[in-house]
Amino acid sequence: MTAVDLCAMYKPWPVQENIVNTIMDEFWQEGDEEKRRGIQPQSLMDRSLAHELPKNQVNFINSICVPCYSLIVRILPETIPMLNGARSNLQRWQELADEQQSSRTSSTSTSTNTSKEITDSTHTHQLASS
Repeated sequence: MTAVDLCAMYKPWPVQENIVNTIMDEFWQEGDEEKRRGIQPQSLMDRSLAHELPKNQVNFINSICVPCYSLIVRILPETIPMLNGARSNLQRWQELADEQQSSRTSSTSTSTNTSKEITDSTHTHQLASS
């Protein structure tokens, strides 16, 4: 059942990325509504932390998806494409996280972005890379 819930994690990159962006848009809308009501949203639903999406996806795939699919492959070896797909997407998210970390590290102290600009640039970069 868990593997079915996680099926987007092993889809081809453009599909996987689109599903993640759709889910995150929903999460951020919920977080926006919570903020409007004076409630601090969970960090995953906080649009001001959208720049952490690649890192969050790496952590999610490493801690949940790869172990789940690894176990399934031990029982049903023919499901190896699921594990390989998740690992492939993990690599893409890791590349995005590394690029983002590099750009944040190399940015000058005079360069500042609003959270809206960070959100837009993260989302645009992901869509552009598909």
